[in-house]
Amino acid sequence: METRHTPALLRSLSTGALDLPLLVSSELLAEPNVSFEAFGDFEFALVSHLRHVPRRCALAELEKFPFILFQKGSRMESLIDRYFVEMDFRPRVAMRFDNADAIKAMIRTGQGISMLPMWSVDTDLRRGALRLIRQRERPLFSKIVLVSRKSSYIPRPVGAFVKVAQSFECRSPHLRSRP
Repeated sequence: METRHTPALLRSLSTGALDLPLLVSSELLAEPNVSFEAFGDFEFALVSHLRHVPRRCALAELEKFPFILFQKGSRMESLIDRYFVEMDFRPRVAMRFDNADAIKAMIRTGQGISMLPMWSVDTDLRRGALRLIRQRERPLFSKIVLVSRKSSYIPRPVGAFVKVAQSFECRSPHLRSRP
C-alpha cells in the first residue's frame, strides 16, 4: 500500500512496481496499456469549526472566510478548483496541504473552512469536532477508480481486491445523496 500523486502511481503501475492504484477521478488521461474501472461515488463536504460560519448558505457567503485546501497540482485540488470555478466562487485560500488529515487538524483549531471528501470527515462530524456547512449549490461528487495494466493474467490478490472494492460504498447520512 502506497500513497503518492497520480503521475507517480501511474509510473509505478507501468513499471510493474504497483499492481492496482486507487485514484480519485477527475479527468483521466488515455493510457495505452491501462484500464480504469470506476467503482465508487463519493461526495465532498464543506466543513469548518469557526463559530461565525453559517450552517446553511451559498458559497458566495463564505468569501470572507479563509479556506484551507489541497496543494496545487494534486488531483483533489484540481477537482475542487474546477468545481469552485463552475460555481463562480473564488475562495480566499490561506493554506494548502498535501493530505486531508493536515487540513482537518487546521480546521479543528478554527483556522478556516475546507472542502474534503466525506469519508475523511464523517467521524469528525459525528463527534462534533467539525461542523458541516450545507451549501445551496449542487454538491461536488467524484469517483474512485481502480487502475490496472491491461493483461489477460490477473493475480489472485488483485482480483480479490477488485471484488471487495466493487462492493464499497461512500455514502453518508450527513449529506444529500445523488439522485
